[in-house]
Amino acid sequence: MDTWSVGVLPQDALGDVLLLGSDRTETASVLTALGYRISACGSTRVGPSETTAGPGEGDPIRSGESADPPRLTDVALIGHRLSDPPLALFNGLRERLAPGGRLTLVLSRQSGEDPESPAYARRLGYLEAIGARCGFLFQSEPQGTSRRDSARTGCLSFVRADRDPRWRVRVLHESDVPRFVGLFKTAFNQDIDIALWRWKYGDGRGDAIIAETGGRLVAHYGCTRRRVRFFAEPTIALQICDVMVDPGERGIMTKSGAMFLTAATFAEIFFGLQEIPLGYGFPSRRAERLAKTLGLYAEVGRLMEVRWPAGDTRARLASRVRHLDPEQAGDRRAVERLWSAMARDFEDGILAIRDWSYIAYRYAQHPLNHYELLLVTSRLTVRPLGLLVLRKGKDAVELVDLVAPRSNLPVLVDQARRLTALWGLPSVFCWITQQHVAALGGPDGEVKDLDISIPTSVWVDGPAPERLRDRWWLMSGDTDFH
Repeated sequence: MDTWSVGVLPQDALGDVLLLGSDRTETASVLTALGYRISACGSTRVGPSETTAGPGEGDPIRSGESADPPRLTDVALIGHRLSDPPLALFNGLRERLAPGGRLTLVLSRQSGEDPESPAYARRLGYLEAIGARCGFLFQSEPQGTSRRDSARTGCLSFVRADRDPRWRVRVLHESDVPRFVGLFKTAFNQDIDIALWRWKYGDGRGDAIIAETGGRLVAHYGCTRRRVRFFAEPTIALQICDVMVDPGERGIMTKSGAMFLTAATFAEIFFGLQEIPLGYGFPSRRAERLAKTLGLYAEVGRLMEVRWPAGDTRARLASRVRHLDPEQAGDRRAVERLWSAMARDFEDGILAIRDWSYIAYRYAQHPLNHYELLLVTSRLTVRPLGLLVLRKGKDAVELVDLVAPRSNLPVLVDQARRLTALWGLPSVFCWITQQHVAALGGPDGEVKDLDISIPTSVWVDGPAPERLRDRWWLMSGDTDFH
């Protein structure tokens, strides 16, 4: 800690200082010489996801402490990175600090971070907002210090508020899943299988921010991670899912409501502090408009349904279709080649990666649904033309997903219609982003607006909505509920 950051600690009422992190020897010597009582409890580092932690796990404040630790007046955290998960820190410190106690964060700047930039100052603002929701007020010390000054010095000061927040906001742990199931039932009036939760969120695949009060879960805002190609560049996107709030909560969709609390905190942590570049979801147009009013979302696309009547059952001269065999290395390689060709054809947009590892996880390993994985090949050369993912329903067949170069898409739709007739069903339908309807071919497809938006987060810094508008390729297989 430099002279200024030591100076933010109180000089007139010396007390206990809890030093966290690995780089604290020199600081402890300085503070001891000034008369502070020093204690330490290890590193604050938390793993890449807090979702699998049990109660108190990953909490740097409780580590190695007694069941009834003394209340502290000052905490200095050295080496805090803006990308570190902040909720366990703020929530744990709220239990340890006395009302009016002070938290000082000494930031560790990472490669590429420019403390002089407006973007860095805005990231400090996200941390400040999260702290406020956890009951910590940002304090300008010395008097008149701006956020830009804090960025330049690398030192932030917070004071623990006297009153507890209305809701406690934190990351969902696996031990919370029974309450998640209960909230899902209350919010959507339907049950969810715990196996489906594990498939979506387990093993670090997903995260969720929750709000609770009195031990009761009142709001949930979740995501799963998707590998995507963003204008030909590989990156990570977060697919928003299981957005729900207890209907009994007042102010559900206002800036004082639990739903806004979880959505804004989620955006600030994952898109703002951790700088994950993309997010998307499938809200109804009504929900998207409400989120837009609150400043959370902007619409960048719409999802349509295309429905075709069953086709002719006769074999096709140019193509044939068979079930894909996941155990055959040749079939797995065929999917990889088809994905590579599809990726090249959509380099001018945003496309979730559909390689074999994804196809196997999404469709072959789904815990509840059965999908038909079908390889369409050239009848003459046996060259793979595309992969079809179909799901039989009671009244129709759903074309859930496909992997193929753009020129082969009409061939795949034709084979899907033929199979629909062979299975004795009257029609086949698919969901597809609006701008790609024409790519599927065929003049006899009936197009219907599903009233489903594709949003992007605008609450924090990120790609401009204008750059993303009508650039996603999305189908029902890209959702978590088909």
